[in-house]
Amino acid sequence: MSWNAGLLFIESTQGRPDELTLGHATCEEPMVAGQEDEAWAHHVDGRGLVIVTTGMLDPEAVDELAASTKRRVVQVVLGGVADTFEFKVYQDGAQMREIVHVGGETVQESGAPVPAESAAQVSDEEFAEDRFIALFAVAAGLDDLGFLDEGEFSLVDQPQLLVSTG
Repeated sequence: MSWNAGLLFIESTQGRPDELTLGHATCEEPMVAGQEDEAWAHHVDGRGLVIVTTGMLDPEAVDELAASTKRRVVQVVLGGVADTFEFKVYQDGAQMREIVHVGGETVQESGAPVPAESAAQVSDEEFAEDRFIALFAVAAGLDDLGFLDEGEFSLVDQPQLLVSTG
């Protein structure tokens, strides 16, 4: 199954970053049940916050969020239907790495490779989509992405994080 989704990890051992406002609405499986104009957040104990959307994360808003939090931020964009994938890592507010993969080829790359790129979990994956999901997980330090299917997510009350499709 191909995914069209965006995942954003924000490192935080103290709960959610102050820069994010979460609403009261909750859901499970936002990659299945979420709307394109919604973003959902799940706190991964001891690691940070993962934001999930089936819409498009606004690149400028992600840059601003990374700059304001000054924390490690990892982003992956999954455009499985179009065979387009993007991976970004930010550290201390600055983008450190970006890879854009379209139609089976890397079309854009900036910054030095991050250690996650050489991890067995990443290189062992046969399909690009699975490699980018594994790359996101390893770079974010997440051992298990099972929460994407089983975790409870809170609505992110910041529509500026998403590109408006309406």
